[in-house]
Amino acid sequence: MSTDDQAGGLKARLLGTGRLPQDTVDVDGVGQVLVRGLTRTEILIYQSKRERLDEGPVEAWALSVCMIDPQLTEDEAGQWQSTAPAGEVQAVVSKALKLSGLGAGADKSEVLSL
Repeated sequence: MSTDDQAGGLKARLLGTGRLPQDTVDVDGVGQVLVRGLTRTEILIYQSKRERLDEGPVEAWALSVCMIDPQLTEDEAGQWQSTAPAGEVQAVVSKALKLSGLGAGADKSEVLSL
């Protein structure tokens, strides 16, 4: 069993920030963007939005949450959706979902039971 000091350190690590996986995505003709995985709360929001909204607004929300560099607002993400080739935006969203455990190969039953 952990001592109080060790348990306090464990709690601080559990509740701390900066533990989300990050990766870059190459956007042809633009450069690299940095994205992160979604938190547990963000995954629940994402799943709820997917049940209620069209894919476009859900994707714009996800982009505004997961993009670190550059950071985009939902409106800016919507503008990018309107001007970019479909695969360009999809590559970024797919990477963020994969980092979150929701991408291709994720066990759907495990994702839904999160």
